[in-house]
Amino acid sequence: DAKRTKYVLAPNGLQSRAKRIFLLSGTPVVNRPIELYSVVKHLSPATISNMSKVEYGLKYCEAFRVDRYWVMTGANKKTLPELGARLRQNFMVRRTKEQVLFQLPEKRVSLVIINSSATAKKLIEETLNWDEANLLRRFVVLSEHVSTHRRLLGEAKVASVAQYLHTVFESNTGPVVIFAHHIKVVENIHAALQKMGHSGLYIHGKTHMDIRTQYVLDFQANQVRFLVASIQTMGVGVTLTASSHCVFAEPSWVPGENLQAMDRLHRIGQRNAVQVDFLVNKHSLDERILRLVHDKQVSINTLYEEDK
Repeated sequence: DAKRTKYVLAPNGLQSRAKRIFLLSGTPVVNRPIELYSVVKHLSPATISNMSKVEYGLKYCEAFRVDRYWVMTGANKKTLPELGARLRQNFMVRRTKEQVLFQLPEKRVSLVIINSSATAKKLIEETLNWDEANLLRRFVVLSEHVSTHRRLLGEAKVASVAQYLHTVFESNTGPVVIFAHHIKVVENIHAALQKMGHSGLYIHGKTHMDIRTQYVLDFQANQVRFLVASIQTMGVGVTLTASSHCVFAEPSWVPGENLQAMDRLHRIGQRNAVQVDFLVNKHSLDERILRLVHDKQVSINTLYEEDK
């Protein structure tokens, strides 16, 4: 429904006046298979037998209805291999970063359990009775409630995150990039680390573009010990290879956003193995969501795997 999509893909859009169309994307599926529908429907409709969006959703996305709306946040693991095979047979050619940037060093990802404050424990207790199998459905029905819970949990984690980073800095490692979601969490982590005597910068959506550019240059020049950054603001389009250690204080619930953010470090110019830490409170919503994010990524990878 976006204006950009209509401008390019509508019957009288740019595609109708082109002899050839090449779709170039580093991350064609960021979060869920439904994101492919518009592209496939317009560029190669035969690939999905000219299915409607609802038909596609029911077959490949485990679609369900909430009131009058169709929700297509899931993935049907039984039919995704078929969709992947159709994509490859008709119009998809894919090369992984490992295949074309084989000189890049290793990337290691770890889940780190941090101490839970009294506030965090109360928030964790609220979600213990949420059925994990229907967690994504709950996000749709109670999205405002879940968003508030997520923000409060992020704020409650700040002291423990700062203490973890303080320990990291004491080991005389190089600069560290810290990713978070909420503006207040970004600012509070920065303030806590500054109070501990560590020099650093922060960037989020309210940071002026000129200042962002200068801060990135300062970080790349090793003038500060850490950079706290919003995933949505700094997760794409920048290079942060001065650091080889990335910490997620708040993970995104979108697999592609996490991957893009950590790849600000793991990219051309990086000479060291990259360590990525996801900091979570045990049994918290963050921990459970990361399991769902992992399942989403497995489903997305299924679309790209060659037939065995």
